[in-house]
Amino acid sequence: MQFIGLGTVLGGILDGVWFRTGILDDGSGTVLLTPPWLVAIWALFMTTLCHSLDWISKQRWLLFAFPPLAGPFAYWSASQLGAVELPDFWLSIVALAIGWLVIFPGLLYLRRLLYPELLA
Repeated sequence: MQFIGLGTVLGGILDGVWFRTGILDDGSGTVLLTPPWLVAIWALFMTTLCHSLDWISKQRWLLFAFPPLAGPFAYWSASQLGAVELPDFWLSIVALAIGWLVIFPGLLYLRRLLYPELLA
């Protein structure tokens, strides 16, 4: 729960920054905080890092190759469903890629710090 909670807060803050800077838009133009549904997605995502996405942590190069592609793809997919908007498409994609390049390895590092027994 500690890892899921901390990662959810960090992810929610990152998405909040993206909404506040115009990288993401919900269409209303009045986002003050990260939408609750997006915070819930972060909580669900955090549950995958110790199990179904654990394979990424086994290959160091995947930590830096996969997230900058998969992260923006998830937001682009959400934009195609109308959940979010990418106001300036290429700027948004690049910013999302950089954010995921930083946060994903950071979350796995946090997992390693909190639960060193998982490395055995």
